[in-house]
Amino acid sequence: VCSSDLLHEDSHVVVFCDRAPAASKHFQVIPKRHIKNIRTLQPSTSDIDLLHHMRDVGLAVLHREAPTSDHRLGFHVPPFYSVNHLHLHLLATPYRNWFVSLKYLPGIWFLPVDSLIEKLQRKSQTASSKQGQTAIEQQV
Repeated sequence: VCSSDLLHEDSHVVVFCDRAPAASKHFQVIPKRHIKNIRTLQPSTSDIDLLHHMRDVGLAVLHREAPTSDHRLGFHVPPFYSVNHLHLHLLATPYRNWFVSLKYLPGIWFLPVDSLIEKLQRKSQTASSKQGQTAIEQQV
């Protein structure tokens, strides 16, 4: 059972227990800056850095609160979410039951945090390459 206290707070995020835990330990990492959902993230350094920070804080909390469990960190993909503010799910097995575990399997409705980071980094690199190519074409 989790207390209502914050498990972590810094200038960028807060961490607290999920109100309807799906696993033995289920926490949320919430950015203090309002971001509606993963689709509103930009392939920018600030958003990618925020995701790295959310992941690192989440892993630290999970290692402290559930050191021997398997961990899953990820986001629900719109429209499969119920809160209009970005939140990273931190889950430590076992799940409450097999049915609820389906909601957190990587797929069309749940995206692991590392997959999201990689996707934004690829978009950022593609955008940088296009800008560089445009600059070269303008010089020619």
